[in-house]
Amino acid sequence: QQCLRGDGFAWEELVKRRLQARNLDVSFIEPFRIKDPVSVATAEKVGGSAFGSFLPLMFMLMIITGAVYPAIDLTAGEKERFTLESLISAPVRPLEVIAGKFLAVAALSLTNAFLNIFSFALTFYAAGMQKMPEFRVPWAALPATLLLLLPLTLFFAALLMAVASFAASFKEAQVYCIPVYLVPMLGLMVSTI
Repeated sequence: QQCLRGDGFAWEELVKRRLQARNLDVSFIEPFRIKDPVSVATAEKVGGSAFGSFLPLMFMLMIITGAVYPAIDLTAGEKERFTLESLISAPVRPLEVIAGKFLAVAALSLTNAFLNIFSFALTFYAAGMQKMPEFRVPWAALPATLLLLLPLTLFFAALLMAVASFAASFKEAQVYCIPVYLVPMLGLMVSTI
């Protein structure tokens, strides 16, 4: 790599002359040369790195998608249909009503997430991704991924129910829940960039 000035003088020659004047070898300023880098990561590690950059946020969006409409319907939807009053007058404690609604939202959200993960796994298996020698889907990480979805599902179910409970109608609750969508979407865009 020769760097030339406007008059055609080669910098490499200047460096060689200066090194010779001091009785130094070229290896003095270049003790080692980096050749083409070779990846030593296994195919599972490469796949895990690729999937680990975007799949967690995708799972977050799946959980939110599965929880948003049940949460809205069980809070603001009941206010709009005037069925919340009859539910409150039932011979159960309010905490039991809230816990039942929360567990229903969490169960629907978790079911949605599991079905989406199963769909992803089936798609990657059908596409023949496991046959690629330099890139493999880390199937061993799937149980841990499913286990980690549980606290995330409980968090988003509670958050969406809390946000939607402030609304008086279904449409108003949809507007209130938009920021809960936007924050993970922003993270997804940043990670893909």
